[in-house]
This record gives sequence, C-alpha cells and structure tokens, in this order.
Amino acid sequence: MGYTQLAMNDHSFHLYTAKLQQNVYSTAKGHIRLTLLRKDIEEFVPSFSSPPLRVLDVGCGGGQFAKICLDAGHRVRLLDANEEMICSAAQTVGSYIESGAAALVCEDFQQASFASDERFDLVLMHGSAEWMPRAEDAILNACDLLAPGGYLSLLMYNQDTHILKKGINGHLLGRDPNKKRKLFPPGALGVADTAAVLSRRDGTIQIQSGIRIFHKFFRHIDTAEHPISHWLNQEIKYFRTPPFSLLGQHSHFIWKKSI
Repeated sequence: MGYTQLAMNDHSFHLYTAKLQQNVYSTAKGHIRLTLLRKDIEEFVPSFSSPPLRVLDVGCGGGQFAKICLDAGHRVRLLDANEEMICSAAQTVGSYIESGAAALVCEDFQQASFASDERFDLVLMHGSAEWMPRAEDAILNACDLLAPGGYLSLLMYNQDTHILKKGINGHLLGRDPNKKRKLFPPGALGVADTAAVLSRRDGTIQIQSGIRIFHKFFRHIDTAEHPISHWLNQEIKYFRTPPFSLLGQHSHFIWKKSI
C-alpha cells in the first residue's frame, strides 16, 4: 500500500510529528476527533464533571485534549517522548503549568518511571499506543496505572477499516503505485483485537465508538463541498451505532477498571 512503518521511539518518526499534529488538529478531521472524544468522555466518565481528577495524557502531542481536561478543572500530567511536542504542549497549556495544574514530562511511556503507589483517575491514550514498539503492553500498562474505578480513554487506529479501504480501492493484495508513501502505525489493531487486550485486565468497556466513519472515507470525494458541521452531524448520528461504530478511522474505547 506504500505505507512506511516507524515505531514511536524511532528518530525518523519524530521528524514527522509536527506535520502529523498539523494534519490532524488544524483540519476538519481534527475538529471531529476532539468533539467526539470529548462527547464520549463527558457522557461515559461520570467523574469528569466532578473535578479535580488526576489525569495522565500518554503521548500528549500538542496538548489539545489535555487543555480540555484542564479547562474542566482537572490536574493533568502530559507525557510525550518527543521534545518538540512537549514544547508545543507547553504553549497550549502554559497558564496551567504556572498554576501547577499541569506538569509536562518528556519521556517514553514504556520507559517512564512512576511511583509504586501512583495511580490516576483517568488515563488518556489517544493515537499513541499504536506507534509504540509493543502496543498491547502499552495498553495494559495504562490500565495498571489506573486507580480502582478509574477510566482509560483509548483511541486506536482501526486496522479493520484500513483493510476495508484497501479492498475497496483494489489494493488489498498489492501496493497502489500512484499513492504517496505515508506513515502507518505498526501497532494498529482491529476493534475486536483491542477489546481482547482490554479483557486481559479486570474491568469493563463502557463504550466503543467509531471516530470519523464517513469523513474522507473515499479518497476522491471533495469534503469541502459541505461545511464541517455537516460532516460532524453525520458522525454524531452513527458513531456509537453498530455496525458503523466498528468502521471509524479510529476506534475509541472507554474502559473502567474494577473497584
């Protein structure tokens, strides 16, 4: 298909992170992603409306979702292995760093040090686990860092939808010679595979939703033909309804750790 696979700790990957952030959060797809993630968390993490929660943002990127949590009154530790992203996040949440509500750590999550008794009420892992060398281990580690009754918000690139798109475009068995090479997360998982990983810890899935089901599903559709609100309203209508919820570009799980 012409995708380049790079792990999160690969120096080459870090060269692309700023571009990835820009491509995600400065566009309609970024607006859709943030809106749907926020909607899921506000509706399926009851304690989110009762700050302050202890929040860990794994692979925080530019700090866009961390700021949503900080604006809601929570305390957030932002962690990213890329110094450039940490600097970007610092600009996004600067005032909260000064007040002590936000703390930034430039460290690889899979090598990060946490106190033996340190636990979080909410762990955000949005589009980061699939870039790590051992994605499944990273997810399980995030579950282990939760306090009893805590929540994991896990956004994973959906391998199922990737396969479906390749098949629709006739490239399931071979590479598209006309397609530019692009980054592809080496640890991408299908919906059932992600659910199976979560089942290895004591807890329950509260919701599984599809993030960006319709928007830019086909490469040759001009999405600018409709306003962002049009695409967002379509997504909201079906992002939690099977079978459509299984076909998002990303799959979002909210998992609650048993008490």
